[in-house]
Amino acid sequence: MKNLTKKFKNSATWILLLTLVAMCNCEESLARLSGVEFPGYASDVASSGYFAYVLEDGYGLWAVDIKDSTRPKIVGKIKIKNTGGRIVTNVQDNSLFLYITRRKIPGVLIVNATNPLKMTIHETIGTNLTDPLSLTVFKQQDETIVAVSDIISGLSLLGGTTVLNTNSTVSVGMTHDKTTNRIYTADLTKGFMVLDALSLNTLATQRMSFHNHITGYSISTDSKGTVYMTTGQGGLSVFRVTTENKIREIHNVTTKGSTRGLAVAGNMVLVTDRYKGLLLFSQIEGGEGAVHHTASYKISGNTVQTALCCGNKVALVVSQTSEHHEGLILVDVKKFVNFTHKDNSNNDTPTPSSSSISVLSVTLLILACFLILGVTLLVRANRGLAKREMEEGAAGDEDMPSGGAERFSFSDPGCEEKDDAGSADEYTTVDLNQTAQGIGPISPRSPQADDDDDDDNDTVQAQS
Repeated sequence: MKNLTKKFKNSATWILLLTLVAMCNCEESLARLSGVEFPGYASDVASSGYFAYVLEDGYGLWAVDIKDSTRPKIVGKIKIKNTGGRIVTNVQDNSLFLYITRRKIPGVLIVNATNPLKMTIHETIGTNLTDPLSLTVFKQQDETIVAVSDIISGLSLLGGTTVLNTNSTVSVGMTHDKTTNRIYTADLTKGFMVLDALSLNTLATQRMSFHNHITGYSISTDSKGTVYMTTGQGGLSVFRVTTENKIREIHNVTTKGSTRGLAVAGNMVLVTDRYKGLLLFSQIEGGEGAVHHTASYKISGNTVQTALCCGNKVALVVSQTSEHHEGLILVDVKKFVNFTHKDNSNNDTPTPSSSSISVLSVTLLILACFLILGVTLLVRANRGLAKREMEEGAAGDEDMPSGGAERFSFSDPGCEEKDDAGSADEYTTVDLNQTAQGIGPISPRSPQADDDDDDDNDTVQAQS
């Protein structure tokens, strides 16, 4: 029993050590700075300077002062109807404008947010778009262009109130690359598409699935021209588009959840997962934009969108029904902006997802707990068995001679067991040579021993 217990203890020790090693290899936990509550569900967030603009369906649009990221405060709001919309910012002539799409509400709403304390509705454009989804805003020859996708009529290019061009693409997410003057878009049925920003002509297409969700997907680029795209259950995809308009997929990371929002800065890629919260990926050194899961912040609830603010040091996360009932959560990410993951493995092989490492850690920890529990039960059983043996031995001593009671002692394990014959002055001595003629002389005994063994003597005499 002792050897078995020792083996179980050694096994439990090794399992705990392996668990600690696995936990050291998994991703870090990001730190929550603060949060803001809203009356309804938030659907998107954008930032400019030290202000965050949150779109939610309870009241409308909110302006939040986030200069002190540990103590954000609401400073402005404007009543608008919202049903799961998207929001982007654009600066025109030192004025800040917010461009907003809202599901099943026609047009693109433009809000003047130059003064966050007193936001005003500027105008609505593209009123022919009955169910707008995603949008991107960029400048073209000093003119502000709005590319907006409608679930019915497809993609439209708006120059003010004028429709410049159209495309049948139903985009669930898009961004404009000003370096190449191309629009990268996620088409609901066709996949990843590259469009000319002026003519909206299709330049390249990469087939992929978006699992029939029509809102929430995001596309962004880094300073090197790498394209990042959230694809729902497909995770995070990384692409490069050549000057010849050829698409090459560099990397794909499966989060085993459902990715939605996206923000890119420096070597850092932030992804919101509907079920897992905020995931932070770092670019792999020499990986051409491939990423490694580095850190995360778990949020219980539907995590939908994210943005960066405060010099890319703080992540703004939009969540629905989080553990703190907050629609906006601020998370510290400053240490990862310029962090590069060093990977000695072949970069052509996708980096193992940290979620699998985390699952391994939890599995090992549970196994270790069961082993420790088993060891504890074995030790207790061993002690109980020893205790019962002691009790049985003590009960048996009441019917044993005084000499027999001295033969076994549980209180002194160092003592040795006496010979069966005992000593001459304690036990009856029988002469084996006289066995056939009866019992030989009996050696002297103590009176107490004679009294205790009267029955035995009577039996011997009767037999003789």
